[in-house]
Amino acid sequence: MEYIYIQLKSDRPTKRALRQRLKRKKMAKRFKLVKHLKSAEMVVTSTADLKSLPKKLPSNVKLLQLTDCGGAQRYLGASKIEIANATRLFEDAVGRLTMAVLREVVEDARRSTGKQSFQLGIVGFGNIGKECLIALGEALEFPAENRKILAFDSIVITDLRPLQPVWQDYLRDTFDLFGTSLRWGGLDETLISSDIVIVAVHRGPTADPLLGAQEAELMDANSWIIDLSEDGVVDKSAFDPTHDGKPLPSYYRLDEISKGLKATTGLRLDLTPKKVARFVESNLKKFQKGVV
Repeated sequence: MEYIYIQLKSDRPTKRALRQRLKRKKMAKRFKLVKHLKSAEMVVTSTADLKSLPKKLPSNVKLLQLTDCGGAQRYLGASKIEIANATRLFEDAVGRLTMAVLREVVEDARRSTGKQSFQLGIVGFGNIGKECLIALGEALEFPAENRKILAFDSIVITDLRPLQPVWQDYLRDTFDLFGTSLRWGGLDETLISSDIVIVAVHRGPTADPLLGAQEAELMDANSWIIDLSEDGVVDKSAFDPTHDGKPLPSYYRLDEISKGLKATTGLRLDLTPKKVARFVESNLKKFQKGVV
């Protein structure tokens, strides 16, 4: 039997849904809810609630399960702790929603600049960033209209986490078919050279914030940012044109505009507590079997 501690003060609906699932007969035989962290072997929390946990978890804790896409970098040095998040719940929706926003941004860019071809930048290339690039590749395959709207001359990626060379080669070969060159570069290069930048970074040591006033200065005033990241990775005030009145890149935050796209895409980012609880339950079972 595994002992689980739930720390979800900021998300009580999900906490209730998860407690209900873990109290079912079959689940109760495998998991026992505990009231104190010191008794736990598994901890379920969210990025917002991480600050309520001690910086050093008890030695008996084996799994830190997040209910969102956040990161838990301060625990990465604890080699005995497995850290998992709910990225897989959001991957498909984020990728497809980003394509919907990208279409609008490209069309807007063509109207405002008169340009017909653009360069795309992706900052951060974990599961979400990779899913966006895969969604773009799939969109370019069919129909032909997508190739007209979403075809980019080049894509530059700032990878904050090393990607295996075989993956780099595979992605390069895929986009070569559409006449798009794919390369890896530093953050400054990506911001300077890209007309449209997708930011997909977890908050952590590399993001406090990652994009602020200095980075905004590097970007062309006629460029666009699509922010998929955790709140705080991009300093939104640095891209607020009313702040100092000078021309700045246009800024879109996906979770703020996704509700307006729901009618046309059928996708949503605000998952129900029951769906998140089912995912967490499934992940706990997988961890028991050693497959997380």
